Amino acid sequence: MRNLLKLCLVSILFVIVQNCYAQKTDSTKQSLYIIDGKPASDTEFNKLKATDIFEVSILNDSTAAALNDRSYPNGTMLITTKTGAKKLYQQKFSAFSKKYKAYIDAKGGDDSKLLYVINDTMLIAGANKSLRKLSDLKPEEIKEVAFKKDSRYVTDATVVITTKEAGE
Repeated sequence: MRNLLKLCLVSILFVIVQNCYAQKTDSTKQSLYIIDGKPASDTEFNKLKATDIFEVSILNDSTAAALNDRSYPNGTMLITTKTGAKKLYQQKFSAFSKKYKAYIDAKGGDDSKLLYVINDTMLIAGANKSLRKLSDLKPEEIKEVAFKKDSRYVTDATVVITTKEAGE
């Protein structure tokens, strides 16, 4: 029930933001959309589903100007999709473990059969809270990423992440 309420709120917010940005004062582009770090067209933005979005930030014109030499009267929307967030944490963890990187590369980025554990706390696969915890870890906070295969479990492997704070 709680997850359904969150999904409804995200969907409503997404529709409101999308409608606000869809209103144009003239024929020129009034907003800049950056989806997963890349500039996106109005069409790409309109194809997004609320359930695909992980995070949205709206920058005002002066902050947005620092990202792009062109001015956008309605500012800039930075959108991170769930897929984009997953790719970012996979890149981060790959820097700490060659075995993890080899697995992710071999599976084409599919980590659905991995169990993630952060400081002895098991994360629930596919849950938004788990995605948030994995995404929020900064490289300077990570002490170790261990990739452990064990045929006793239904997962392909366990990714054990130890932070510097927990490791001390």
